Amino acid sequence: SFIGIGVRINEKIKIADNCLIGAGSVVTKNTAKDTIYAGVPAKKIGKIWKKKIAIFTTTRSDVSILTPLMKRIQKTRRLDYLFFVGGTHLNKTYGNTLNELRNNRLKVHGHFNYLDKGDNKRNLSKSLATAHQKVNEIFSKHQFDIVCILGDRFEKLAIVNNAIIYNKPIFHLHGGEITEGAIDNQIRNMISKSS
Repeated sequence: SFIGIGVRINEKIKIADNCLIGAGSVVTKNTAKDTIYAGVPAKKIGKIWKKKIAIFTTTRSDVSILTPLMKRIQKTRRLDYLFFVGGTHLNKTYGNTLNELRNNRLKVHGHFNYLDKGDNKRNLSKSLATAHQKVNEIFSKHQFDIVCILGDRFEKLAIVNNAIIYNKPIFHLHGGEITEGAIDNQIRNMISKSS
């Protein structure tokens, strides 16, 4: 709990977990958890809501970095996450790793399947266009406060563009190494600039 300057708490009063008590308040009754109090006597003026982070993954390499983050979030009272899975996780050619995620006890809240067959420029562009549509469906269906993405792959641009349109702050983790001759650097710079 957070108790402001000059707060007086009467004897035998219990302050619940994760309360916020405004400066100068006088607490005369037990408080409820996740609640904001202020005044003389202190009255309930609101609730402390958890912030929800939408975490997106598109490749197996994301998981070793995102899993500890999600497990840490599960232990906090102020954060929660929604986990969205797409890309190679849903593709048999790349191991269909969705079951691995579930075996790690990570709850998956949604999928976005966007991959077009082939890896030429035309197919990558079609995949990105589909990703924009699929990610838009996630943004319009689910309520969250923050977007977390990892890396510098091309499909992350669909997530970033939707985050900008829906006015969501972006956490960009592990932009990657400089890759000569690849588009990764441009994508990383675009994502970092947006975050």
